[in-house]
Amino acid sequence: GRCTLIKARTRQSCACVQHLHIVMNGSTDMSASVLDRPAAPSNRRRSQVIALLFFTYFLTYLDRAIVASAIPFISKEFQLSSVESGAVLSAFFFSYAFMQIPSGLLVDKFGPTRLLIGAAVGFSIFTALTGIVQSLTMLLVVRILFGISEGPAPAAVSKTVALWSVPEKLGRSNGIVLSGTLLGSACAPAFVTAIVLNWGWREAFLSLLAPGLLLAFAIYWMLGRAPSAQLGRGRSASPSDGDTADTSWKVIFASRQMRWAFVAVILASCANWGLQNWLPTYLLKARGFSVKEMGFFASAPYAAGAVGYFLGGYVGDRYFASRRNVLILICLFLAALGTFGAAVSATGGQSVAFMTGAFLVLGMALSSLFTMPLILMPMGVAATAFGIVNTGAQISGFLSPILIGAVLDASNQNFAMALYFVVWALVASGIAASRIGVGVGSQSAAV
Repeated sequence: GRCTLIKARTRQSCACVQHLHIVMNGSTDMSASVLDRPAAPSNRRRSQVIALLFFTYFLTYLDRAIVASAIPFISKEFQLSSVESGAVLSAFFFSYAFMQIPSGLLVDKFGPTRLLIGAAVGFSIFTALTGIVQSLTMLLVVRILFGISEGPAPAAVSKTVALWSVPEKLGRSNGIVLSGTLLGSACAPAFVTAIVLNWGWREAFLSLLAPGLLLAFAIYWMLGRAPSAQLGRGRSASPSDGDTADTSWKVIFASRQMRWAFVAVILASCANWGLQNWLPTYLLKARGFSVKEMGFFASAPYAAGAVGYFLGGYVGDRYFASRRNVLILICLFLAALGTFGAAVSATGGQSVAFMTGAFLVLGMALSSLFTMPLILMPMGVAATAFGIVNTGAQISGFLSPILIGAVLDASNQNFAMALYFVVWALVASGIAASRIGVGVGSQSAAV
């Protein structure tokens, strides 16, 4: 009789939750807003989820960054020019950028877990397929499909961070997760070097299939089976849970801070992806490093960038909660100085040291920029807002390798000119960041 009473009360509670959802949303479909949220998770559970999201970003960026380390060997096999090499580096970003806004809308509507599992399976398959292409055309097609498959990952990860983090630690949580992006990039040169020297560049891509499929299973195990009760972080789920996509766009673009953050992200990402994609080639060709030296020294700036992502979230939450634009401005100008120092350095070692410092502060700036959509926007449009901002970042990721390749071809492979281009982008991004204004640490400043 006692068991029967407990079951009856459980059914009654579930019915109340469903009734409340119907009243608020006008729908019996609870999957979009409930499935992906735990019921008052413990700090340990939060930490486990953040660790899983960190590894998700680590693997996605390892998958995409190995092409930058492998491009010297790919270019040699296929006899590519600098512009063609830049096109290979950019092909992923073309489709990846196109997917960001649709993915954000889908994540806000259906929840992040399903899309994140699908993305993990998809990008793992297309990473492996990169290792079996036989022509430039095939390589470009596979890289474009790779971008489509990985497209939902950023919006899904960011929405999950927002769902599982307490507001006062959102910047730190996001910084930890984002640090996985550059840590993955940091491991790529050494990873590719070790495999290329023993087998070949194709095996570097093939070897990442199994880890990606295991990641998809881990996401399902930890998030796909989460309890179906609301977490209740004290932030509204959306302006009005029944709002249309059109309303979401109006809410996002009504924010002056979001508009200037979008511009700052475009310019900062132009510098970021230009440096990330061309750094291995720069060390090999401009500084005369051996393949082994490149594999070791190219990892240092990426590792520094990973630390910068964490520091940006921590410092932003602790000291710049209501004026993150000041932190972004300082870091971007310091990154410009570091990049200029790398360009005029007399030795390769000095150049790497300057580049390492530039990546550190650039990571801090990007960490704060990518946290803004989660802070400024209501929860119901957070993924869409992040998708819009990330679209700008990925457009830059598409254009910057091609632009730098064009600069190199036009200047007879003068890498100093390419670095001056990056300096210009960082300074312009700092100017845009200065226009974001004050009061960027709270949602109330959004509109």
